[in-house]
Amino acid sequence: MTPANSYEEVYSQLQDTYLQVQSFNGAENRLLAAAFAAMPRTSIIAEPLLYSGQMDIQNLGSQHFATEFLQNPLNRGPVGTPLEMPLQQALDTFIVPGATLTTKMVWSFGNSMEEAMTYQNGIILIAVPPPGSMVWDAVSYITPISDDPTKIEYTFAPGTSFLVKNVETQTVQGKPVVVITLQPQGQGGPADLRSF
Repeated sequence: MTPANSYEEVYSQLQDTYLQVQSFNGAENRLLAAAFAAMPRTSIIAEPLLYSGQMDIQNLGSQHFATEFLQNPLNRGPVGTPLEMPLQQALDTFIVPGATLTTKMVWSFGNSMEEAMTYQNGIILIAVPPPGSMVWDAVSYITPISDDPTKIEYTFAPGTSFLVKNVETQTVQGKPVVVITLQPQGQGGPADLRSF
């Protein structure tokens, strides 16, 4: 593909390359899953909770947050349907306590609420370990290979499933944020994304 100046240009180019893009994406996800599985595990005692500012990508604010999950009903199409929905609609339908969410992409977490707040776009994710866990099995400590080795970083692989434990609006550092507490249900990987 070549640089484009409009949605139409990107769409036109994708018509010829989407199968190759999907193939490359699948290969990348398989490499990431293998790399994550090989990284060291962290004790729950050392890090009882992990925090994410919803991702440090500016366009993933509340309007686009739901696009990241296989459970988003908009994934069913029709083709060309934008995957965005208001956060409140997602919270009223499929991001509810007791539901399972499966990620489409890598999720990056840190070890403090303060750090998460520097990246938040109105949403904070808190990961809690499954009951009885001694180590974080579904998340990898990747600080040594992170793009910013000065901060602690943990990553969940694409295809990781989470149980939604709680959803609430809180005031953190004087800012209102939606706090979603999630419990990983298993390590992700390409097999978890096949249905998508």
